[in-house]
Amino acid sequence: MNHAHDFPPDRVVAELPPLDAHFYVPRLADRPQNPIMDTLKLLNDLKAPPVQSTLLTWREIADRAANQPLFDSFHIGDAENLWQRVCDKGLVHGTNLRSWDTWQLSQKLNTMHSPYISEQPFHVFIASRHFVRPQLSNAATEIIYVEQSELLASLRLTLMGATSNFHVWNPQQECFILRGLHHGKSGILSIIGRDEAVTQSCISRFLTIGTLSRRLEVLVGSLGQSASPTQHAFCHALDSLLAFARAKVMDHLGEDGDEAPSLSAIWAVCEDIADMLTACADVCERGVDRSPDQYSPIPDNIDLLSAIYQHCFRHFEGSSATLVNAAIAFILTLTSRHYLQTICSAIAYSGSLQPPDRESKRDQSYEEKHEDLEFSDVMTQGYPSFISKPLRDSLTSAQKSLMILQDASPDHPLLSKPAHSSPIEWYWTENEVETAWSGETLESVTSEPSAPTTPGCMDANEGGVKYKPELLGLQAYDLEPGSHGTNPSLLGPVRMFMDNFPERLPSVVPTINDLTNLVFGPLAEQASILSQAVLDIFLTPLTSLSPTPTVDLHIHSHLTVLRSYQLLASHSFKSKLSAALFSDSEDWTSGGQRSAWSLATRGNKRGTSGLVSDDKVWPVGLSASLLEKDSWPPGGTDLGFFLRTVVVDAMEMMRPRMTNPRVTTPSAYEESEWRIGFAIRDLPGGKGRDKWLDPSCAALDFLYMEYQPPRPLRVLVGPEVLSKYQRIFAFNLRLLRVENVVRMLHRLSRSHKKPLFGTLVKANTLFLHFRFLAHTFVAQLCSYIYDTAIRGHFDSFLLKLSTSKGHNGHRFSDVFELARHHSEVLDNILIACLLRSGQKAAGDALRMCLETVVGLGTLAGELSRGRVEEYQAKSTLEELYSVFKRRVSRLVR
Repeated sequence: MNHAHDFPPDRVVAELPPLDAHFYVPRLADRPQNPIMDTLKLLNDLKAPPVQSTLLTWREIADRAANQPLFDSFHIGDAENLWQRVCDKGLVHGTNLRSWDTWQLSQKLNTMHSPYISEQPFHVFIASRHFVRPQLSNAATEIIYVEQSELLASLRLTLMGATSNFHVWNPQQECFILRGLHHGKSGILSIIGRDEAVTQSCISRFLTIGTLSRRLEVLVGSLGQSASPTQHAFCHALDSLLAFARAKVMDHLGEDGDEAPSLSAIWAVCEDIADMLTACADVCERGVDRSPDQYSPIPDNIDLLSAIYQHCFRHFEGSSATLVNAAIAFILTLTSRHYLQTICSAIAYSGSLQPPDRESKRDQSYEEKHEDLEFSDVMTQGYPSFISKPLRDSLTSAQKSLMILQDASPDHPLLSKPAHSSPIEWYWTENEVETAWSGETLESVTSEPSAPTTPGCMDANEGGVKYKPELLGLQAYDLEPGSHGTNPSLLGPVRMFMDNFPERLPSVVPTINDLTNLVFGPLAEQASILSQAVLDIFLTPLTSLSPTPTVDLHIHSHLTVLRSYQLLASHSFKSKLSAALFSDSEDWTSGGQRSAWSLATRGNKRGTSGLVSDDKVWPVGLSASLLEKDSWPPGGTDLGFFLRTVVVDAMEMMRPRMTNPRVTTPSAYEESEWRIGFAIRDLPGGKGRDKWLDPSCAALDFLYMEYQPPRPLRVLVGPEVLSKYQRIFAFNLRLLRVENVVRMLHRLSRSHKKPLFGTLVKANTLFLHFRFLAHTFVAQLCSYIYDTAIRGHFDSFLLKLSTSKGHNGHRFSDVFELARHHSEVLDNILIACLLRSGQKAAGDALRMCLETVVGLGTLAGELSRGRVEEYQAKSTLEELYSVFKRRVSRLVR
C-alpha cells in the first residue's frame, strides 16, 4: 500500500542509519576449553601483573598508603610454580576457599580508593571541601570551633531546653543562640575534624528538640489559671509529653558518670523525639519555622478540639511514626475528656443529673408556667469536627428531649440515675477496641490532669524523717541538690499510653473515621433512647401511662381539639360559630329571625330596627348583632363572653362520654375550656388598614383563635405551627361568610311573585343563572376544602399517630421529626387551600372569586332595600357576571 500521499511533497523522510554492534564476541573453537591455562597464557602475552587474591586482612588495609593499589604487582613465571608462589606470598591468613572463578577477574587489578570524596576519611573530606569551596571571610559571622567531647558534655542541657556552655536561650525570639557572640554578629559552631555544614546538620536536630521543648514549656506556663478546663487538660497533656520526651532522652544519654554514647548514636535515637515534639508544636502553631510574632493564640474549646483531631487525622492517614501518632492521640484523649463528660451529662449517659426544682415551679405564676422551654446549652456553641453531622443532630435532639422529659415526667426511670457510671473516652489499643466492639465497659489508661498520689511514706536520707501521706510533697526538700528530677510516678500514665500504643489501628477499625464511629456509638444509642422515651409519652394515651402524669400530653388528643376548633372539623362548633357571627337572613332591617346562638339572643337584648343605617352598605352574610355599636371591628365584653360561651357549649358536645375513674388527670378535652379561646388582632397600619375597617371586605379577618398547649408540647405545637392553624381558620371564616351570602341570595330570590328584577326579565334570568353558578362554585369549593384539603391530610396524620409502630419498632425517630411532620401536614393543607406565599397569584384569584360572590350578595341586598334602581343594578350585574366568569377561568387555569 502506498502511503506517499500522507507526506507533503516538500518534506522527505530520511532513512535512519543502521545500528551496528560496537562489540565482538569471538567464536569458540571446536575443542575442549581450559580457562585456567588460557588465562595464564593471556596474561603472559599481555605482560599483565599476576593475579592476586582480593581477600585482604584489616591490617593490610590500614597500613596501605592512600595511593597504593589494592594488590602488589608480581610476575608469574611458569604455570607449574603457580601454587607454590601463592603459598610463599603469605596469603593463607585469609579464607582458604579458592575457586576457579576467582582467577578470572571482572575488574582491573590496579583498583584505587573510592572516587567519591564523601567516602574518604574525615580529614580528607574536609580538606577537599575547603579546597574546592574555600570559606569566605565574613566579619559579621564568627566560627566557634569545639571538640566533640565538649559538645557532648553540654548536649544534655541543650536537649532539656536549658542554657548550656555553647547555647543561650533568647526569650524575645524564643530560640537558642550561640554564647559569647559580639553584638550584631552571628555565629557558626564547628566541630573540630568536621566542617561547618556537617556540624550544623548534626546539631540542628538537637537544637530543634531543645527549642520546641522550651517553647512548649513557655506556652504551658503562659496559659496559667485562666485557662478553661479543656485548655487546662491540653496543657497537662503537653506537659506530660514534655516529661516523657525528656525522660526518653535521658535514658539514651545515661547518667552523668556514665560514658556518653557517640554523637551519631544520639543523633539517630533523637529522630523520633524530634518528630514527636514537632507534631506537638504544630498543633500549638509554635513550630521552629515561626517567630513569636507569628504565633496564634490557643483557640477555644471547640476549635481546639477540632484542630487536634485534624492533626490526628492527618498523621494517621499519612502513616506517621508510631511515637508521633501516640503523642497526638494522647493529646486528643486528655483534651477532649472534659468535653465528652459534658456531652455525656447533657444526655444522661453518665455524670450527675440535676432534676428540676418542683417546689419552685409550684410558686410560679400562670404565665411563667407556660413559658416556652429555652434550649440554651453547651451544644449551641457547636461541635468539634470529630462529631459527625448525623451524630450532631442526634445529640442536639437528645439534649432537648432530656429537657422535655424532665419537664413532662420528672419521675421517669431514665432520670433516676445515669445509664452508665463513666463517660466515654477515646481508646486505641487492640484489647480496648475489641472490648468496645463486644459492648463491654472500658477502663481508661490515661490520667486526669491533676497531681497523682505517691504510694506510701518515703524516708528521706534512708531512715531520716518520715512524712505523713498528706505531707509527702515536702520530702523533695530533703534530697541533695540536683537529685530532684521528675517524679517517675508522673510519667506512669503517659509512659504506659505511649508504650502500649499500637503501630497501626486495629483491623476492625482500620481508619480514624471508623474508630470515631465506634467510640461515639454508645452516645448515638443513648440519644435514640432519650428521644424515644419522650416520643412514647406524647404518643401514649393518658390511661396507658404509668405513673400517670399531671398533665395530659397525648398529642393525638390535643390535635383532635385543634382539628375541631381551628380547622372547624367539629359540626357542633362550626354551626354555633356560624350562627353567632353570620346570618343568611334576607331581612336587613332587624336581622330577621335570630338564631338561638346569635349575640342578641344570648345577651337577652331586644332586636332594634335600624341595625344597618340607610346611608351605609349592608354587609351581607354578617350577623346584624356585630353592627349594633356602629364600629368595626366589633368589641366589648359582650362579644368576648358570647364567643367563650360558644366554645364551652360546643365542648360539652365533643367531650367523650366514657371516662376512666382511676385517672385523675384532666384530659385534653377537659382542659380545652381554658386552653382555647378567641382573640382580636391589632389593627395593621398602612395600606391594609382600610380593609380592616370596612366590614364589607375583609370581614372577620381580625378574629383568630388562640391555643395554649402544655409547655412540653410547645415543641410540637409552637407559635409557628399555631400561626398556620390561624391562617386556615381565617380562610374558613371567609368560606362561612360566603356560604351565608349564597343562602341569603336564595332567600331573596325564592319568591316568584316578587323577583328582584321585576321589570327586567333578562336581568332577572341572568341573576338566577349567576346565583346558580355562585352556589355551585361555593358548594364545590367548601366540599374540596373540608373533605380533601383538611380531612384528607389531617385525618391521615391522626391515623398515623394512633396506629401501631412501624416495621423498625418506631413511628418517628424523635419528637422533632414528629414536629416537622406536623408542620409539613399543615403546609400541605395551606398549599391545597392556595394560602402559601408562593401561590400568591392563584390565592388572589380565589379571593377575588369569593369577593365577587359577596359583591353579588351586596348588589342583591342594595336592590332589595331600594337603594339601587333596577336599570342601575342591571349593568352592575352584567359586569359582576363577566368578572366572575373571567376570574373562575383564571383560577381553574
